[in-house]
Amino acid sequence: MDTLLANVTTRNKLVDDLMELNGFLTQRNTELHSDTDFPLAVQLEDDAIQMQSSQSIQDMLSTVNDVIGCITATRTQHLYMIKSSPRYVDRLADNLIHQLQLSRRSTLQITALTSRREEAIETITKHEPQLSSLVQETKQLQKQVSLCLQHVLAPPLMPHPLGS
Repeated sequence: MDTLLANVTTRNKLVDDLMELNGFLTQRNTELHSDTDFPLAVQLEDDAIQMQSSQSIQDMLSTVNDVIGCITATRTQHLYMIKSSPRYVDRLADNLIHQLQLSRRSTLQITALTSRREEAIETITKHEPQLSSLVQETKQLQKQVSLCLQHVLAPPLMPHPLGS
């Protein structure tokens, strides 16, 4: 079966046949659940089809869907391509090498950023006491300037109009 599925034409024909079988089983299952006067099985006059229960039809339908899913799965398609096309393998290898290079670059960038972050934390920790003292000095200077401005900007005392 491996060589049959490796051939694209045969594989496509098999999938087409399975899809047709899926449609047939779906229709038959629908007929079993409805009150149709002329079901497909009677039209075909096939005892093997007429004797199937709804559960057996559903089981067959499930199996057909599983097989279709396996054959058409992305992973399976990749495996077919790998087996049949050396260029596809080369393209995958190039893609993996590119992804590896991106990963390495990202790792180096993460390391550099972590180092810079640690340096920044160290600088902040080192300068925090100086910053606190500057804040205190600034507050004291603001108070002094405020007091000086109050004296400079205070309204001059006017002589009493009656003269003293």
